[in-house]
Amino acid sequence: MPSFENKRIVFISGGGRGLALQAVKILLTEERDQVVIAGVRSVETSKRVIQELVPSIAEGNLLEVIAFDLTDKASIEKAAQHVESTYGRLDVLISSAAIATSDARTIFATNIFGTATADEAFIPLLEKSRDAHLVEVTSGLASLCLGAVPPQTKEKFDRDDISHDEFEQLVQDYYAAADKNDYTTLYGDAHAKFYGDYGMSKMFLNVYARALAQKIKPKGYCATDLTYHQGPRSAEDGARSILSSTRVPISQTGKAWTYGHSLPFSVTTAEYDELVAKC
Repeated sequence: MPSFENKRIVFISGGGRGLALQAVKILLTEERDQVVIAGVRSVETSKRVIQELVPSIAEGNLLEVIAFDLTDKASIEKAAQHVESTYGRLDVLISSAAIATSDARTIFATNIFGTATADEAFIPLLEKSRDAHLVEVTSGLASLCLGAVPPQTKEKFDRDDISHDEFEQLVQDYYAAADKNDYTTLYGDAHAKFYGDYGMSKMFLNVYARALAQKIKPKGYCATDLTYHQGPRSAEDGARSILSSTRVPISQTGKAWTYGHSLPFSVTTAEYDELVAKC
C-alpha cells in the first residue's frame, strides 16, 4: 500500500454536484496534500463533471471518484471497505448527499437513516485518524423548523442526549402525522412554512447529529453540523463554509455553523435573518 501518512484523506458524499462538488474543487485546487474521495451515484457522469470543473489538480493532491448510494447499505459498506483497504484511515467525512423531493419515508430513509448508516460504516476509519472531523451538511431550515414547533414538541427535540429508542419514536410519530396529513397537531406550522418533509428531515438530522457528537466526543474527534442558506450566496461560498467546519477544534463538537458563525438549533425567522445578515 502506498504511504498516505502525510495526506489528508477526505470523503465527500454527493461529491458530483452542488455544494459537495464545489468543495471537491476547492480542496483539489487550493489545498495541498489532499486525497479527495468523491462518493457518487454515477461514477462516469461525475468524473466528467468534476474534470470539466477542475481541469488541473494542485501538486500533491489526488482525486478518486467511487460509487456511493445512501439508499443502498451494501454500496455504503463497499465504499468504506475500499477506503480502508486503499488508505487505511479517514480524516474527514463530509455527509452532503440528500434528496429533497419525495414522500416522507423516502426522504427520511435517505437524509437521516442513510446518513446514519454511512456514519456507522466510516466512524471506525475516522477513529484511526490523528485529527478526525465528521461534518453533517444540514440546512438552516432545521433551526427554523425547531423554532416553529409547539413547546411540547420542541422539548423532545432540543436536546443532546436523545436515545436511539426515543429518536425512533419521534420518527414513527412523524410518519403517523404524514399518513394522516396532520402535521399541525405536533409540529404547528413548521411543515407548511419550511419546505415540508425536507425541512423537517433536517430538523431530525440535527437531533441525530447532536446525540452522535456527544457519543463520539470522548474518542477525541469533532462532529459538527454545517448549515447554509440559499440566498444570494454562491455555491462556492457554501462549499467554503462546509470546509471551514472541517478545521474546528474538538471543543466545538456538536455545534451548528453557518458561514463561520455558530447557529442555534432553534431560531425564529427574524433571528435567522439577522444572523445571516452578519455572515
